[in-house]
Amino acid sequence: MVVDDAIVVLENITKHLERKARPNDAAIYGTNEVWVSVIAATLTIIAVFLPLTLVGGFAGIMFKQLGWIVTIVITTSVVVAVTLTPMLSAKMLRFQMTHTYKGIGVIYKPIDAFLIWLDNAYARLLRWVVAHKRIMVTAAVLVFVSSLVLLKYVPSDFMPDSDNGQVEATLDLPVNYNLDQTSELAHRLEKIFRDSVPEMVYMSVSSGASDEGGFAALFGNSGLNQVSYSVILTKSTQRKRTHKEVADVMRRIVERVPEVEKSKFGGNNMGMGGGSTVDIKIFGYDFDVTNRLAADLQAKMKTIAGARDVTLSREKMKVEMRVEFNREKLAKFGINTSTAGTYVRNRINGLTSSLYREDGEEYDIVVRYDEPYRTSVTDIQQILLYNNAGQAIPLSEVANVVERFTPPIIEREDRQRVITVSAALAPGAALSTVADAAREKIAELGALPAGVTIDTAGAVEDQAESFRDLLTLMLLIILLVYIVMAAQFESFGLPLIIMVSILFAFTGVFLALFITQTPLNMIALIGAIMLVGIVVKNGIVIVDFTNLQRERGLPLREAVIVAGKSRLRPVLMTTLTTILGMMPVAIGTGEGSELWKPMGVAIIGGLSFSTVLTLLIVPAMYTAFNFGKGKKVRKANRVEVN
Repeated sequence: MVVDDAIVVLENITKHLERKARPNDAAIYGTNEVWVSVIAATLTIIAVFLPLTLVGGFAGIMFKQLGWIVTIVITTSVVVAVTLTPMLSAKMLRFQMTHTYKGIGVIYKPIDAFLIWLDNAYARLLRWVVAHKRIMVTAAVLVFVSSLVLLKYVPSDFMPDSDNGQVEATLDLPVNYNLDQTSELAHRLEKIFRDSVPEMVYMSVSSGASDEGGFAALFGNSGLNQVSYSVILTKSTQRKRTHKEVADVMRRIVERVPEVEKSKFGGNNMGMGGGSTVDIKIFGYDFDVTNRLAADLQAKMKTIAGARDVTLSREKMKVEMRVEFNREKLAKFGINTSTAGTYVRNRINGLTSSLYREDGEEYDIVVRYDEPYRTSVTDIQQILLYNNAGQAIPLSEVANVVERFTPPIIEREDRQRVITVSAALAPGAALSTVADAAREKIAELGALPAGVTIDTAGAVEDQAESFRDLLTLMLLIILLVYIVMAAQFESFGLPLIIMVSILFAFTGVFLALFITQTPLNMIALIGAIMLVGIVVKNGIVIVDFTNLQRERGLPLREAVIVAGKSRLRPVLMTTLTTILGMMPVAIGTGEGSELWKPMGVAIIGGLSFSTVLTLLIVPAMYTAFNFGKGKKVRKANRVEVN
């Protein structure tokens, strides 16, 4: 896109040199013929990228910098194209620029012969097109309408999954496992993982956690029965399996271990290319009802082909000891509930009484009952409380200690209790496919009990929000592009002809995504939005030069053919530069290239298809609607009549 403006200007200057014009005259007249269309085409690009700096949400976070960079660079490029390029052309290009085909110049002979043949062939094709314009317009409409059918076969996703070479795994063991049992199982699995994953470079294992919680407890569940693995793999170019395929290998190993009650695998989701999940939220107050529905839905979602690691956010019920104080008895002994609770907490969790200092380091000295004296109901009942008189009172005298099953965490959203059924995506599975299958499983649950509602969330909700923002942005961009072209051509009809190329750009996007089996995600949608400004540049150049030929007195059909033949080369050159520039992005062979690959595929497909049809449909529609010679010629004709 950066060199497009300079290509159009330089190509037109070269044409004047080939017609025996002097370099200074060729630079002046060649630039004067196209500078308006070049600036207008650049303004359409700015109209696409500048609004990206204003969009909010996740899309705004990702693409605001892109909008600013492209806007600044494109503005600079058009200034250079209409000032520096003509000056350098006048100084550096030769008078009567023709090839002698001598020496090394012989390589230009087949190239020139091909370009001349291409110009003449396109001119002959244009003569047929303008003579059968109704057929061409009808065929174009049918092509666009039929391309909409492809949308049914193109899955959608939120963000591409980037292979960052990391696999994270979390395993939940039975709640009654102690640290020794958890560590033994963790190291046993570690050895199996190392033998089964030769791509592994490094593995860290964390087994168990303090029963008092800690910093890690702020970000998730922790306990003595949990094991976490973090695996670093070799570079993606040095291995055949992706990180998801490696995760599947580890998952199959864990499935054969009966001690593991729940497992979750995935990549490091801290980056933008983290894996997507389908989350189903079940709202309801009754634990028994929501647990039953969640378990039924979990079992159904495990049968979905593209779903992996179907888990529940609510942990299993755990046994807890509850101390229920008798206020009357506490008052009898002169103890309040706060003091009594502090005594119980300090005996079980401990009290930091002092610090131990050694070699400049400080360690907390925590005083509490030894573990054998704080594990059973009887142990808790024998805890001694002291009143102000120094009298020791057993806890059993003033409170009841009972065991109850309770959930470790009660999740709430919008002041309602909620349990979430989550499913990760299998390698190659699309978010829309798994989400649609999950909705079918929800329908199989039948009528929901009173007070219970089910809603989709996670990446599905993020995708819907981002797509809604980007589609709104696209409509705004199309409106801005139309306003720019209407101001340039001083017409409301000509911009509509040029904007037909946008429809065929979308056709090319759908076709490219379908052929490459690439999901329509947010990155691909950004590529489609970029095409709105890119594809209209070709139409602007053709229509503006056609108007120029009409102002010079050529008949309508002859002006269309001459303008098309003259603008064919710059249109093809600007298109090829953009396609070749996007080719490395579409191929995507480097680390993290999966993130931007859909944008390259969308731009290449849309621009290729749109360019071919623009070269045919725009002249056909220009002729079909029989646009006049332009404002200047119409004014001159009115003067002659008067």
